[in-house]
Amino acid sequence: MSGIADRLRLDMILYTPILQARLGEFTALDHVPAGEFVNVMPLFEVASSKRGTIADTYAFFKRTSKRLPAELRIAVDLHGHPDFLPGTRQPTIGLLEDLNAWGIPALPVIHMDDSHRRLADFAGIATRTGLGAAIRLTSLTEPGAVRATSTTLRAMHSQTGLQPQSCDLLIDFGLLASRQTIDQLSTRLRAVIDWTLHGGWRSVTLAAGSLPADMSRFPTGRATLLPRLESMLWNQQGRAGLGFGDYGVQSPTTRRRAFARRPLPNLRYTTDDAWHVYRWPHVTETNELGCTPSAGLLLPLISLPPTAH
Repeated sequence: MSGIADRLRLDMILYTPILQARLGEFTALDHVPAGEFVNVMPLFEVASSKRGTIADTYAFFKRTSKRLPAELRIAVDLHGHPDFLPGTRQPTIGLLEDLNAWGIPALPVIHMDDSHRRLADFAGIATRTGLGAAIRLTSLTEPGAVRATSTTLRAMHSQTGLQPQSCDLLIDFGLLASRQTIDQLSTRLRAVIDWTLHGGWRSVTLAAGSLPADMSRFPTGRATLLPRLESMLWNQQGRAGLGFGDYGVQSPTTRRRAFARRPLPNLRYTTDDAWHVYRWPHVTETNELGCTPSAGLLLPLISLPPTAH
């Protein structure tokens, strides 16, 4: 287990991976010991497609109801889906109700620009289930952002009755492009963390990712090492009780770009401070070791330190 994982487990700090209900993500969650579920709350983004919200939410329910470990609490982000006309059953609310009825503890994810109707609906289900809600904040280091967000949150509490102690706060920085980005964020972020940790929230988590969406420039046949900037950002803050969030093995911008139909085979692997990205060419013949590309892609992992995960 990595140093980060050890600290999260021993200090009872919340880990929030931001996921998209991919098969590999469910497989990874299958390996989380049931005794550590209390420290893990995956946030699933329900992808929006041309099929529409009803089809998208139904597809998400089918995947999660079949694959999620029992009793694992999740947050469900439906921000990309519209509200339906008044008087009709909202597919977004229907999904949350159906997941909870199926035995999957599901919290709504609230955004600062949600409509009054959605806020009321999400607050209602948060109260009925007794699970509360997750609040996802972005752009908090912009000038005046903390003051504006504080005003919006107070209005939200007044409108919905949701109190901080029933909400998990996620500060999401998305893609961290470079070490310079962290240096630029450091001073302003410290004030943001101070503000959130003294707000009475059930939990406060700092989330980010550093894998680029486009890996086509990386060489094939060997590892490319990238600094794990999300880990660096979290460690730099060094705050007791501050949760850790990341984007798993995906880029924060992956969901917003198109990919080639047949990307090169690749693996992404982490140690505490680095990403190891392996790409392999599209060939069918075996190499000098007698391995096909798929098998050859796994060979470099044997030499990784035992703390990698």
